[in-house]
Amino acid sequence: MAVHKGRTAVYRFFDAGDALIYVGIATNPRRRWADHTSQSPWWGQVVTREVEWFDTRDEAESAEALTIAHDRPRWNVAPGVLGAEVARPPRRSTWTPSTHFTSRRADYHLAEQALTAARTRLEEVILEEMRAGVSATKIAPLTPWTYESLRTLAREHRVPRLRQPRVQSLRSSLGRAS
Repeated sequence: MAVHKGRTAVYRFFDAGDALIYVGIATNPRRRWADHTSQSPWWGQVVTREVEWFDTRDEAESAEALTIAHDRPRWNVAPGVLGAEVARPPRRSTWTPSTHFTSRRADYHLAEQALTAARTRLEEVILEEMRAGVSATKIAPLTPWTYESLRTLAREHRVPRLRQPRVQSLRSSLGRAS
């Protein structure tokens, strides 16, 4: 097994409650995370991650061991080593959204509701037009939807087709000829 002496990352995974659940090291964190997705039973609990880079693998191993010893992540098996040779990374602070943030989030939510209502009203008008005989081909260029999505909408709301399909099966054609 090759020994990596160069730049190495310490990564920390946190759950929805912002609790540290796993600490690891890797020279290629993304590749290692791909392994975790298929091999680690805790992967589904990961909500956020932090990555800290070190110039050497030795520094990264020391930081990993110190973090494991100090924070005792739920899914790390190795106990870690307490020591003063590596400074402990700062603890994550709990974030409280600002009033500006919550106000903008509320505005966004209201805009989403208004957009949903407008879409519903537009769909109702489109369905009325289609029931009156206007084809999805003529309506599609005037809407944000494709012809196919309008046809799906029409089928879901049982709008009758303007023309019946003209495709005849080969089997029925041969049956008539004999």
